Amino acid sequence: MRTYLSFLIFAFFACNHATQSAKKPLLMSIDTSKYAFIKFDTSENYLFGKYAKPAYLSQSELNEVENLLDSAIHDYNRMEKKVYEKNLKDTSLFHAKASDVYDDRITDLSDYKKQLIAVINSSGEKLVWVNCFNNHFSAPYWQKTVVFVNDGGKWFFNIKINLTHRKAYELMINGSA
Repeated sequence: MRTYLSFLIFAFFACNHATQSAKKPLLMSIDTSKYAFIKFDTSENYLFGKYAKPAYLSQSELNEVENLLDSAIHDYNRMEKKVYEKNLKDTSLFHAKASDVYDDRITDLSDYKKQLIAVINSSGEKLVWVNCFNNHFSAPYWQKTVVFVNDGGKWFFNIKINLTHRKAYELMINGSA
């Protein structure tokens, strides 16, 4: 009985510790010249709905976000390459020269700064909105406020990631003026 009681006490504290550590923000070394973690503002529920709650990301979750983002961009680029090559062949349909055909592929994710907003939705799933924009974009507020721009093409895009289901969705590349 004593062993059983000791096990229960250990399990309680272990579970409580895991719950507490899940609520803490990232405490490891993050390149703040590339990443900004922005707390979800519950009054602006257009990203995740009105029942979402702010959340934090662990290092392993951040790694998973990067992996899913990389995979989504790879898929996007594969599709975009087909569109680009088709447009090159069909320039006469557009009354354009081959040099006028725009290549909208995202070549290197290290060329982008990233803003991340993490939440737990009403179903208990952890979601992350990743807003990406070119390193050369120099808004002094980018680490505190969400950056929204009109146009900009492949240099400004965002995507949602569901960490619970390990799925990226709603990739939105800005339009080109």
